[in-house]
Amino acid sequence: MVAPEFRSLLVRPADGRGFDVGRWLWVLEDAHRKLFSTVDGVSADLLDFRPSCSTNTVGTLLYHIAATDMAWLYEDILQAEFPAEVRALLPFEYRNEEGRLWPVKGISPDEHLDRLGKTRAILVDHVRKMSSEDLYSTRKTEEYEVSYEWILYHLAEHENYHRGQISELIKQARESPAV
Repeated sequence: MVAPEFRSLLVRPADGRGFDVGRWLWVLEDAHRKLFSTVDGVSADLLDFRPSCSTNTVGTLLYHIAATDMAWLYEDILQAEFPAEVRALLPFEYRNEEGRLWPVKGISPDEHLDRLGKTRAILVDHVRKMSSEDLYSTRKTEEYEVSYEWILYHLAEHENYHRGQISELIKQARESPAV
């Protein structure tokens, strides 16, 4: 009988930060690592595959994940406009006139992964600078009150949710004679 592979199922604060901020850095890094593993080796054709039962492609969802990271960071945490470097990474609209995600096609896997890596690095750079007090502070708008900790939770949840959709789209694409 072969022993199962040993896995470590621990949350360890990243970058030597205190537990509060460090654990959220770990959560974000873990979600990103799993997403990158999910799309490892996919072709450009597969990124653009859209089954009839879906309104989105893998490429559209990858772009959406990067854009959402930046929207929450700049609009809610920093309360600032996107700087030029972020606008350059996100050249497409976020949503179309119908409120659906803007369809993103014809982008290579490397370009998508580069965008995701760069936007996540920008987010992580700002999170690294947070104190525990910053993490638990809140921002009120006319629509909601939100803590920065909730934003980080939401971004990890958001990425993992779309990773599930991406996994299913990849499976359908690989089973399709069109790809």
